[in-house]
Amino acid sequence: MRGGITILFIAGIASFVIASIIYGIWRERKRRQQLRQVADDLGLEYVAKGEHPLYSVVHDFRLFSHGRSRKRSKLIAGETDDLTIGVFDYAYTTNSGENSTTHRQSVVALHSDAIVIPCFNLRPQNMLDRLGAAMGLQDIDFENHPNFSQMFVLQGEDEAAIRTFFDGDWLDFLENYRGFSIEGRNGSLIFYKARHRIRPNEIKNYLGKAYEIYGHIIERSTG
Repeated sequence: MRGGITILFIAGIASFVIASIIYGIWRERKRRQQLRQVADDLGLEYVAKGEHPLYSVVHDFRLFSHGRSRKRSKLIAGETDDLTIGVFDYAYTTNSGENSTTHRQSVVALHSDAIVIPCFNLRPQNMLDRLGAAMGLQDIDFENHPNFSQMFVLQGEDEAAIRTFFDGDWLDFLENYRGFSIEGRNGSLIFYKARHRIRPNEIKNYLGKAYEIYGHIIERSTG
């Protein structure tokens, strides 16, 4: 009797694992179809797999140094004379064996020679970051913008240049991006929410956010 129960238990576990794999495959296939349709509706390029020039200009941002088995896929991209903009899925694995975890999220990327900004990394602040700041780890704060300083950790090698660029207008603007991480340097910028994949019906909204960021940078450089 006990042996029969064990066999049924193992069979149940195996069935659950197989069902989970099948569901995962179905879900990814459906996501590809939906994203391809969104790209068609918006008149943009869709690249399910393989390389794209946008990947090469953002590949050395901090996000893409985490973990292993890094994969970029399902890119929706558009290009003008001045700007290349795209949204793509990114996955990477941390740890190994039974403790391995695959992190999946979406990334919005912009590339343009008109993006003239200091190199910086901006991410949401948490309790550990507050402890780290107390221990002397870098977190560039602004006394005249306490809300921004409480929301984000801001880091970069050239602190003077970052402080000059992050003036009141830019800080006010970025407060609308609570929960986002932003990495930037001359020519390129990415933003994302950690471990959040953008739903197909959100693509247009996220592209709008990207154009807002680009437009604000251009206004600052020409104003």
